Amino acid sequence: MDSNPTGTIALFIGGGLLLLLWVAIIVVARVQVRSLGERLDHNWSDVEETLTRRHRRAKKLAREADKLGALAPGDMSALNEAIALAEQENQPLLRANYEDDITLILRRIVESVRAVNRNKYRLAYKRLKKADKAVAKARRDYNAMVPTYNFLCHGPLTAVARSAGRASSQYFLADKLKRKGTYKKPKDAKVLELEDKA
Repeated sequence: MDSNPTGTIALFIGGGLLLLLWVAIIVVARVQVRSLGERLDHNWSDVEETLTRRHRRAKKLAREADKLGALAPGDMSALNEAIALAEQENQPLLRANYEDDITLILRRIVESVRAVNRNKYRLAYKRLKKADKAVAKARRDYNAMVPTYNFLCHGPLTAVARSAGRASSQYFLADKLKRKGTYKKPKDAKVLELEDKA
């Protein structure tokens, strides 16, 4: 029985087309993973930049509290140590834990300033809230990209992601302290905020 050359050619052509399609999918996926990974890195840099500004404000507040005689013993060294540990950490989940430690220390410092000088407290409140808002925005932008990026880095595309030098990423979680309200709001905070916008 003679074989059908037309069927064999069609089979080869179909297989070749499937192979080309698969290669095209791999190439596009690799480009997507790399592109999204670069955007994610950029967003994480924004998070780190806003956290660094927050750290500078925290240190400035600690120095002002020290001048007022409102800084508890050990708070300055504890704050500097927590900031140093945070700035050395690149893993978002661990970084969030260190930022929680900084927030706890800041809460103590802000409350100590509040007990000594209300005007300084109001100024400290405004500065820290502004820094926290910047961190929150950068965190939202970063976290919004994590699910899509991790989807591309898992399942059948894992090998593609690894070939592009990428791996799945972590969320930078909002700390529980901030959601509960880190600092007590001054009664005239709204007035102060309106003055800033004017």
